[in-house]
Amino acid sequence: MNEKHYIPGIYNYCDNWCQRCAFTSRCRSYARQHAAGSPDPDNFVEAVSDQFDQVKDMLQQTASRLGISLDVEGPEAAEHVADHLEQRRQLRQHPLAVYTLLYANQARAWLRSQDADEAAREWTRKLELGLLTEEQVQAEMDELREPLEVIAWYMHFLHVKTCRALASRASDTGWSAANGYPSDADGSAKVALIACERSIAAWNAVLLLKPEAEDEILDLLALLQQLSRDIANEFPGYAAFRRPGFDDEAAGDNL
Repeated sequence: MNEKHYIPGIYNYCDNWCQRCAFTSRCRSYARQHAAGSPDPDNFVEAVSDQFDQVKDMLQQTASRLGISLDVEGPEAAEHVADHLEQRRQLRQHPLAVYTLLYANQARAWLRSQDADEAAREWTRKLELGLLTEEQVQAEMDELREPLEVIAWYMHFLHVKTCRALASRASDTGWSAANGYPSDADGSAKVALIACERSIAAWNAVLLLKPEAEDEILDLLALLQQLSRDIANEFPGYAAFRRPGFDDEAAGDNL
């Protein structure tokens, strides 16, 4: 396929939920993952080698653009690694990193606490008593499944993208802004905020269907809403960031 057909960098600011994306046909990353289908054993090593060559070229180009040397050796290399590890330690202690991880753990714990067998028994009881038809039971199941899938998809994604925004800002040398490139920190923060927004909508949907869990869900909603405000305040440039493809064309409900 003609390279001009692909949207450059669209995969950098998406949610990796390819099954729900309207731009897979214009995503180079998606094409690389799916074009080959099942690998031919005779060509597998060659295919892997080609992929590593492509990754190496991308790294070299990015490093050159950012003024980073990939050929550091000796004591300087050890110092670079030590600095990197210290930066990661500090980032893990940032309130946004701490509380997005807290949200992920609490959301996962709540999802795991839900008794699927009990829910099935309740739907069966309503069906046997004639309170609901089979179609209504299926509709209720689908209505609950959708927001739960959204919550499960984004709960760790929010933490990962927020940490990427923090790390990108910490390593920013100013080169990108000076040369007219958008801020990766702002782009990552924007995607994290979209994850917040969609998670909040999903939890509100679950709350309507499971009012008995109101206290737990309201606590999670409060945490998400606070995180949304804090991320926006920490990265005010997110609003002006244009994600390739998604913010340039009508993307519908796709991230």
